Amino acid sequence: MSEYMRKDFFFPAVVAMIEPETIYMDEVFTQYAFFELSNKNTIGVFDPDKQCLPEMIGKKIRISLWMLTSRFEKNNERKSDISTEKTPILHVYGKVIEIIPQADPGKEGKFFDAVVDFGVGKVSIFANLEKYEKFDIKIDDFIHAYGRVDLDSIE
Repeated sequence: MSEYMRKDFFFPAVVAMIEPETIYMDEVFTQYAFFELSNKNTIGVFDPDKQCLPEMIGKKIRISLWMLTSRFEKNNERKSDISTEKTPILHVYGKVIEIIPQADPGKEGKFFDAVVDFGVGKVSIFANLEKYEKFDIKIDDFIHAYGRVDLDSIE
């Protein structure tokens, strides 16, 4: 679990399916996990640590998600949603509910971490600010982020 993830960042989801991602000599090293959310939509996320086990399929668990963005922007539309792709590369629309301070003072102003509420769950979002000319995201702003979503932790 990421050092900053708190209990209130977890949300319920049903494990729908697990699919191998990296296999070498019949051993699975990484996988995709698919979750049915409370709105009945299913999302696929990258599960690099193989936290989801086959015996969890069909069971309701609590998860936390982490996102490495390739695009991050303010969204004037007050929209909360997450795309339902069959890959872990997802669009997230939501409200910034917390900005996570940088643990390393040398990274302040270079990286941005925030928790975004996308309606039926939350995701911790990481952005490299060096890619953006102007960046003025604050708590309560609505954003659109695009990038890889990872399973951070299971409770």
